[in-house]
Amino acid sequence: MKHILLSLAIASAWSMVSCEEDAQILNPPVQADYPGGIIAVNEGPFSSGSGSLTYISADKSRIEQEVFFNVNDYPIGAVLNSGELIDGLLYVVSNVSGRVEIVNRASMKSEGFIDGLNAPRYVAKAGPGAIAISDWDTDQVHFYSTNNQQLLASVTCGKGPERMYSFFDRLYVLNSGGFERDSTVTVINLSNFTVEATLMVGDIPNSGVLDNGYLWVLTSGFADWNDPSQDTEGNIVGINLTTLALEYNIPVPLSVGHPGDLIRNSNGQLCFLSNAYGGSIMEWDGNNSFLQKKKGTYYALDYDHVRNQVVAGNALSFAEPGWMVILNSNWMIQDSIPVGLIPTDFVFN
Repeated sequence: MKHILLSLAIASAWSMVSCEEDAQILNPPVQADYPGGIIAVNEGPFSSGSGSLTYISADKSRIEQEVFFNVNDYPIGAVLNSGELIDGLLYVVSNVSGRVEIVNRASMKSEGFIDGLNAPRYVAKAGPGAIAISDWDTDQVHFYSTNNQQLLASVTCGKGPERMYSFFDRLYVLNSGGFERDSTVTVINLSNFTVEATLMVGDIPNSGVLDNGYLWVLTSGFADWNDPSQDTEGNIVGINLTTLALEYNIPVPLSVGHPGDLIRNSNGQLCFLSNAYGGSIMEWDGNNSFLQKKKGTYYALDYDHVRNQVVAGNALSFAEPGWMVILNSNWMIQDSIPVGLIPTDFVFN
């Protein structure tokens, strides 16, 4: 979904390393079980058709494209935005279909869905027996029971709520501004579904990392496509999860770009993409500098906590199947795996 906010004219393929060129797309017969591994969430085409899921086994010996369709015999939805694994269930968000599909992770069979949403973006756990769904179009977060998918509450946040992070009895909602502009994080008390605080972090907060008592939030800064002289720089803010105080503020200069997809790697360093619509992988040096660790136009960046590895998505031309790239601690490509059209998110177990 990220690419619809930016003209596709800027999207271009980049040369793949030899290990990417040599790999073959596998689509074995459907099997009854899908043990631990990686699920690639592929956006799919925006104008028509469906997104898809790719299953990659832990040892990478088994790759199955269109795994949801293969098991359930119907498409999962138009423009997949994200996937989240909660208590053995995989919640897959279909932005354009206004739907969240609920999938048994072990069998990849559908166990239900939540629909009637305007423009859902992300799902997060919201305490025992509840999930939260951010809705970009209504500026709300909707809370549903995991037992019967009944709506529990809807809470108005800032403009364009997207990624959410749950910690004890609070949900932190990053308001990215949608087609407008926002610079806030909404803190929702999960005991009564009320707004506890609104924190000013910087223009267009887009991703975060929970770590050691802090929520680290990356903002991309505002990009004025008509007048770039009005652009604002991004930053990384450290929010104390006990006091809600903003204790760190690390500017990301415009020379780096308008960053996105914050992660913490196996070395404990904060890393991100230099551009939220596709960029190189950057690493904060712990002081005042950002180092380019992997050049390219990666569309998605994630960290596999199960296997302690960085995973990136390469969407190529946005019109052909993409690749999932696994990087080792020295930022060398360890493996490249063919996935579906526009890999945008990854789920690990």
